[in-house]
Amino acid sequence: MEAGLDLVEIQPKRAAASLQDPGLWAATNIRRRKKAAETRKKQKTVEIKEIKMRPNIDTHDYEVKMKNMLAVLQRRRQGQGGHSGSGAVKWPTRISA
Repeated sequence: MEAGLDLVEIQPKRAAASLQDPGLWAATNIRRRKKAAETRKKQKTVEIKEIKMRPNIDTHDYEVKMKNMLAVLQRRRQGQGGHSGSGAVKWPTRISA
């Protein structure tokens, strides 16, 4: 008795397979791929920028870091991206004796 079904591999890593109609499997696989592509399109990528400031930083290094930070924030304000918008500031928690 010929049922017209094929053995289709579902999960290659676990060696899972099932008997399915080849046309139904192809249509399901195409729909799954299109849905995954749509999901990837809708994702937003977040870029986080960090600037570390230490207590013993040299004046020139401080000025360069501040200039770069202000440029990033200015680009964000103008809508050109470049910053996630969180604006979080972290201070060192270790206290030297």
